[in-house]
Amino acid sequence: MRKAPGKGRGVFAGQPFAEGEVIERVPVVVLPREQRRFVDATVLWHYYFKWPPHDGVLAFPLGHAMIYNHSGTPNAVWHGNPDENLMDFVAVRPIAAGEEITHNYGGPKSQMPMWFELDEGPLRRRRNAVLRAVVRARGTATQAEEDAGDGPPHYSEGERHGVWTQRALAAGEVIERAPVIAIPPHEAWVLSQTDLAPYLIAGRGKRGSMALPLGLAPMCSHSDEPNAALVPSEDDLVVDVIATRPIVAEGEVLACWPERHADETGPLASMAEKLLGRVLR
Repeated sequence: MRKAPGKGRGVFAGQPFAEGEVIERVPVVVLPREQRRFVDATVLWHYYFKWPPHDGVLAFPLGHAMIYNHSGTPNAVWHGNPDENLMDFVAVRPIAAGEEITHNYGGPKSQMPMWFELDEGPLRRRRNAVLRAVVRARGTATQAEEDAGDGPPHYSEGERHGVWTQRALAAGEVIERAPVIAIPPHEAWVLSQTDLAPYLIAGRGKRGSMALPLGLAPMCSHSDEPNAALVPSEDDLVVDVIATRPIVAEGEVLACWPERHADETGPLASMAEKLLGRVLR
C-alpha cells in the first residue's frame, strides 16, 4: 500500500499475477441492513460492498480490499463467498509487479460514474440528505426479506475466525502491518451502535477517535493473556500487529479486545443521535 497519484492510498502488486490468479483472499464482516442508517452517517458510507444475493446487507472486506481504487478498465474483480464470509480478488488480466491493483466499484462491466466522479455540489446535497434520513430512519427488514436469496446471510456480530503464524516469531517482531480507516470521535459514537464496534480500536488522533483496522488484525482472537498488541501509527493510516512475547510456528495470534457496552436503545444510542444532529446543524 502506498500513495496513488490523484487518488490517495492505493494497493500495488508486490509480485506479478497471471490472469485468473487469486491476488488476495480476505474475511468479510457482514452487517444487517438495519445498521445501514448508522454506517451511512460516517466516513464508512463509501467503503462497504453489496453482498449478493442479500439486498441491503453491508459487507466490509478486510485485508486490503477497501483500499483498492476504482477503474473503468480494472485489472481485478472480486467474488464473494457468503457461506463462509470470504471474498477473493482475482486478476482479470496479467498484472506486473509494481502495477496498481484496481477493480470497478460498480461491477465488472459497469460504465456508470462513481459518486466521487460527480459534481461536488450535488454530491454534497445528496450526502446531507442521506444524513438526515439516517436520523429519521427506524425501519428494519422483514423476515421474508431477510430470507431472500439462498438463505439468510451470515452476520458477523463480532465473530473472529482466528489467525495463526506460518513461522516462529520473536517478541517485538511485527506480525502484520495493516491499513486503517480513521474514525473521528462523533462518528465513533455512531458506529458503537453497529456490529463493527467489536473491531474498532482507539486511535492516536483526537481524543475519542477510533480506527477500523483492516488486514487480518480484526480476526485475531481475544485473550486476557495476549501474545500480540495492535499499535496504530501516529497518522492512523496503518496499525502494526506486534508480538509481545515469542510465538511458536503455527501458534495462534491473540489480542486483548475491549468489551462492547453499547445497545441500540441505550444512552449511547441517544448520545450518538444528538451528536449526529449537532453535526447536521
